[in-house]
Amino acid sequence: ERPGVVEITAPKFLAKVSGVAKLEWKKAQGADAYHVQVATDPNFKWLVAEDHFVKTNSFEFSKAEVGHKYFWRVAAFNTNNEAMFTKSNFNGSVFVAK
Repeated sequence: ERPGVVEITAPKFLAKVSGVAKLEWKKAQGADAYHVQVATDPNFKWLVAEDHFVKTNSFEFSKAEVGHKYFWRVAAFNTNNEAMFTKSNFNGSVFVAK
């Protein structure tokens, strides 16, 4: 069964973030891991961070350059599937490094 869509909690859309950006979301129903991507473009062509199996409800991004905008998204995984992993759709947001 496909896990629920992740609900992002922080940082707020277009928030200005200093230092390490702590990306946070609520636990998705049926999920036991998360796929996180951070990019410098809205199409996620230029990834600057990616982790396929985050076990917590947060991800710390420390490579932000001041004045740049970062796009991030997270999808829920259910790794208990027999044949393959089942993944929810991505849900994303944007923050600005200050």
